[in-house]
Amino acid sequence: MSLLLLNREIGILEFNSRVLAQAEDPKIPLLERIRFLSIVSSNLDEFFEIRVSGIKEQLIDNPLKVGSDGRTISESYDLVSQHAHALVDRQYRLYRDWE
Repeated sequence: MSLLLLNREIGILEFNSRVLAQAEDPKIPLLERIRFLSIVSSNLDEFFEIRVSGIKEQLIDNPLKVGSDGRTISESYDLVSQHAHALVDRQYRLYRDWE
């Protein structure tokens, strides 16, 4: 029996999704919501600088290497890209349509 681990990058994005959910909650005071939104922005900046750049380097070196989550580097990159784009879309939509 093989044990597949969760993708670390997806875990980071899911954490930031939960932080963003706090920014989306109208029951939370506005200043706190803005703070949560800025935390997500800061976290995503670091995420792309460190994590995504690392995945891109691995894509160049060995795109078919299978990670601990059972996905190839290429599959992981695609999955991370989908999750990250969805999170950033939520972030911009919240900022644009602020209540």
